Amino acid sequence: HDAFLGTQGRSVFYYLGTVMSLTDDEDFHYQLAYIILGLSPAVILALILLQPATYGKLAENDSNPQHKLNLYFRTQVNARICWMIFESPNWIWVVYSLWTAERLPQLPNMILLAWFFLHYIHRSILYPLQMSQRSKFPLRIMMFTVPFCIVNGYLQCQGLVRFQSFEEGYLYSKRFVVGLALAVVGFTIGWQSDQTLLRLRRSHKTYQIPYGGMFQYVSCPHYLGEILEWTGFCVACQGSLASLSFVVWTASNLVPRALSTHRWYHDKFAGEYPADRKAILPFLL
Repeated sequence: HDAFLGTQGRSVFYYLGTVMSLTDDEDFHYQLAYIILGLSPAVILALILLQPATYGKLAENDSNPQHKLNLYFRTQVNARICWMIFESPNWIWVVYSLWTAERLPQLPNMILLAWFFLHYIHRSILYPLQMSQRSKFPLRIMMFTVPFCIVNGYLQCQGLVRFQSFEEGYLYSKRFVVGLALAVVGFTIGWQSDQTLLRLRRSHKTYQIPYGGMFQYVSCPHYLGEILEWTGFCVACQGSLASLSFVVWTASNLVPRALSTHRWYHDKFAGEYPADRKAILPFLL
């Protein structure tokens, strides 16, 4: 019995060590990024043709009987805990990548890592703490989100620590400055929009039409801000495959959800909702 447990224990650590050794393999890093890019069109089709991610206000429209077949699909858990769990792998990868690095990366890499780290500290700790304690989140969506955050944290952090280098003086290049500025603009739009929505939820028991800021132009400026932020991050990363896969995956998830949210607003507030407001791209979409 002891021998069996010892063998099992060794096998677990052996396979864990094998998996972690792959994270140092640049080919594995590229292949994983290509997989994310390859899966993104399927995500778009699934969210548009089948079913949007039903959390938040869209959960009210989750009347598809297929989603009521078992406890897994029906289970709602505390939203604060969910956000803390599924967003945390991203900043944990920053810590792990730097801790295991043979030497510190270049300054541009460190700045990009710091941006990534601070963004996910905000998303996994500060933002959830602002949520209502009564807010719920579907367990099924959390279970799909955690694996992506683990993979994405690995792609961005190991890419910047181990596999990507920049030419001397890149810190002052137009690409880096413009990319970082776009990331700041995107984060600011997202933060302001989140604060508007949080204030509405705290002051009203029912959903209201949000106004102010980029809500003047689109129904989902928080999604627009997220896409802009990681587009800027990608630009600053010189369009690396890892950062590109992040932008494409983010847009593949958020654009369909923005379209669904836009339709929800028009249905919920028929005749009241601003007719000239678009879903996610001002004046276009």
